[in-house]
Amino acid sequence: MAFRLAQSPLKLSLEERIDQAETNKMRFFVRSPLEPNDLQIVHAYFPPDQCPPALPDSPALSPWPWGLSSDPFVEVSTAVHAMRASYLAPCVHLNMYVDWMIFDAECENGMHSPFEYDEGEERPSNVARRTYMEVCVHAILISLKSALDRLVSVVAHYMPGIGPYMTWGRIENGKSSGFMSIVEQGRERDELLAHLFKEYELWISTVVAPRDEIIHYADLQTIWTFRSSVTESGEIEPHITPVHASSREDDAPAFDPNGLSASVRAYYALADHTLLTLAKRLPRSIKALVEPPPPGIGDAIMKAFEIAPSRRVGELRKALSDAIRGGEVEPNQPHEAYIAFLRQNAARFGLAEKP
Repeated sequence: MAFRLAQSPLKLSLEERIDQAETNKMRFFVRSPLEPNDLQIVHAYFPPDQCPPALPDSPALSPWPWGLSSDPFVEVSTAVHAMRASYLAPCVHLNMYVDWMIFDAECENGMHSPFEYDEGEERPSNVARRTYMEVCVHAILISLKSALDRLVSVVAHYMPGIGPYMTWGRIENGKSSGFMSIVEQGRERDELLAHLFKEYELWISTVVAPRDEIIHYADLQTIWTFRSSVTESGEIEPHITPVHASSREDDAPAFDPNGLSASVRAYYALADHTLLTLAKRLPRSIKALVEPPPPGIGDAIMKAFEIAPSRRVGELRKALSDAIRGGEVEPNQPHEAYIAFLRQNAARFGLAEKP
């Protein structure tokens, strides 16, 4: 008798997640103007009301990718494809958890008799069944944290200040770390960062908390809780539900099947929203080409550093353009942001502070 896959509203369709992963990847890939002005392919991968605008004209009338060493959209598409296993892992682990939970409950209710198994097969014991469940819980929570970390590598193509090994991070005691420091600093200026900050407060902070506990300190323990409900016929129907939590801390977050399923669904909603939002934007390397320092920056430089009109002003303006292209500073910022950047790097640019 082979182990069967259970039907449950707690589960997610892996095939639908696979299709969405491919869509997420292609939304970046089709924005590359391999076939100029062909927006029909682009629109096929975006919701009708969220199609991205056409790419701006080449800033130097050069062929794509406009003098860059590689195609930025292909780079991002490759990064999204590279996180495919991490993207799908929460769904896989959740479904396995639900399968074993239902199988265990059915065995306890007298189903799947050991005598139904073929010769050479053996029905998993109650210890084995619940071990599978607990291992799956660990896998769900670890995979959620890993999936969030992988998402940061995609955001790095669109926002400055994200290093190659930056993880999602957290906010503890009023101090932020990792990507959450970028989120906290930029949430007033960027709608996506504001959304991620809100999601962190709603559920991410709770879901990522057990990761260090599981990896470094202690397994989550299972507690079986009892509740009952009354059927339409008036009979009392008992329900026994597993709850998983750390035994080391009294206030540690606890996870039941509904909470685990809700957390996984919340991750996919966040990941898909983030990737769709980014796919409608221009990567940093392209923005640096089409969004140079704003008009009047030369006058602001002369005033801030008391420089007379000269070639030197043009050199500093070009240095700013190079810094924008390199992701050191965001394009389309107010003059004050660029002056602050020059001051922070005064020695590098050979500048003297105004007395």
